[in-house]
Amino acid sequence: MIMTVFICAVPLITAPVEVGFGILIVCTGIPVYIIFVKWKPKALTDWGGKICSVLYQVCVRLVLHAILMPYKSLNCGKKDPYQLMKTKL
Repeated sequence: MIMTVFICAVPLITAPVEVGFGILIVCTGIPVYIIFVKWKPKALTDWGGKICSVLYQVCVRLVLHAILMPYKSLNCGKKDPYQLMKTKL
């Protein structure tokens, strides 16, 4: 018990600003936890699913673009590799 108090109290005395920012960062996670983990209304779930779907599509397109970009410059008249990106995922 004494060591726990020592470990918690000494940083508060020696570096109060840094400890304060750490506590602030931890406290900002509380509303995020309540909104996205504990509280699950239907509207938020539908909205969250749509956002996840859109973010997934964006990430897939960015990865395909990053993978196919070098081949575009080396294509030399062959079939366009970007046709893969134009298809519906």
